[in-house]
Amino acid sequence: MVKYALQLDNSLAQVPAEAMPCYYIYAVGFREHLETVMYYVRRFYILVLLACVGSLASIAIAAAGGVNQGSQGGDIEIRVLGETSNDAVSANEFVEEGIPERSPPGSAGWTMFGQDATHCRCVGIQGPSSNSVFWTLPLEGVTGSTPAIGADGTIYLGALNKLHAVHPDGTLAWSYETRGLIYSSPAIAADGTLYVGSKDFRLHAVNADGTPKWTFTTEGAIWSSPVVGSDGTVYVGSDDDCLYALRPDGTLSWKYATGSSVRSSPAIAPDGTVVVGSQDHKLHAINPDGSLKWVFRSGDDVDSSPAVAADGTVYFVSEDQVLYAVNPQGMAKWTYKIPVFTYYDFVDSSPAIGPDGTVYVGGYNELFAIYPNGTLRWNYTADGWQFTSPTVDAAGNVYAACVGGTLYALKADGGLRWKYTVGGLQHTSPVIGADGMLYIAGFGEKSLFAIGAAGQGP
Repeated sequence: MVKYALQLDNSLAQVPAEAMPCYYIYAVGFREHLETVMYYVRRFYILVLLACVGSLASIAIAAAGGVNQGSQGGDIEIRVLGETSNDAVSANEFVEEGIPERSPPGSAGWTMFGQDATHCRCVGIQGPSSNSVFWTLPLEGVTGSTPAIGADGTIYLGALNKLHAVHPDGTLAWSYETRGLIYSSPAIAADGTLYVGSKDFRLHAVNADGTPKWTFTTEGAIWSSPVVGSDGTVYVGSDDDCLYALRPDGTLSWKYATGSSVRSSPAIAPDGTVVVGSQDHKLHAINPDGSLKWVFRSGDDVDSSPAVAADGTVYFVSEDQVLYAVNPQGMAKWTYKIPVFTYYDFVDSSPAIGPDGTVYVGGYNELFAIYPNGTLRWNYTADGWQFTSPTVDAAGNVYAACVGGTLYALKADGGLRWKYTVGGLQHTSPVIGADGMLYIAGFGEKSLFAIGAAGQGP
């Protein structure tokens, strides 16, 4: 593989193999790390500078006797969690309202971001009952790539500019290099081909042995995680504002232009509709032939990824701090306002759908369980911002990590089962393998963790 380094004039220069580590790390590491760090630094300072404004506004509202929340967007109802527990609905009330009690959980595999093409993030087995660590694998660094798990138990994840394959016993199988940082999560096709996006503008197709298969170049960085359809078509978004549909041989089937960057990971509904968010504030539904089906407008960027329920309902979160439920025709069923510290906080957690249809999503420092009718079931207060996306097992247990680096396992009723500190600014989400083992990449510890109960594991 030919190696290149970025020169001061932004041109690429070939670098001798013996000099590669220094040049290459500088080229793909420093510049892109700086871009990412500055993105979050800007947001942090906005929160700090405007927190006082939000606090003063809250005081003024309280002095005025409160605000009538009303409704937004015609008949769309905005529900806001109050200071009392009156917003919660009992299980009996939930059933009496005629909402389906159960929907099928996902399969036992975790082959792509969101577990499968619907991004339900729900597996058909139970996860670990304790925080016992089976092994850890040190990595050079951790970005935002969430692992995927192959049929043979191999774990795949991106870290810095490399896609790693890890044996079930925690030993490294192979590594594949790209020319940019990998925030995209890998997807595994039925034939074992791996697909992963990179900030080098390319979608990489990699054989199961780690050798390159093909690459497809877009006109922007790829933060989006690819999804693989039942016919092998690969869908992925790009910062060039487009959603791409690629055939298994790497040729373009079609591309669909949105109004801004597509960092959301597309999901596929039961009828084959592809749904994806964009920074144009919209959720786009595209037919399998690439034509537009419908567009749903939110109040801000949609960087998180949608999840599709068995009945075709699409759940997604916008940075306007709202969880949306949209029916298969593109009409709003309900919305739920996620409480945040200030108006200027944003929510990037992608929702998960439990085996009973409960929707789970992270907020500022809380994890929320929402009934399928849009009412609150419970909420759990964590140690920090819920930036990552939750995972649900067959028993309804929920696993989620907060930015502060704590991994939580919660019971179906919202009680704590166990927790474990993986450290650092946590950006990756937990996944569960076919044996019930949980895997998560710890940003602070720069390691991949395998967590499970006695009797699990290799």
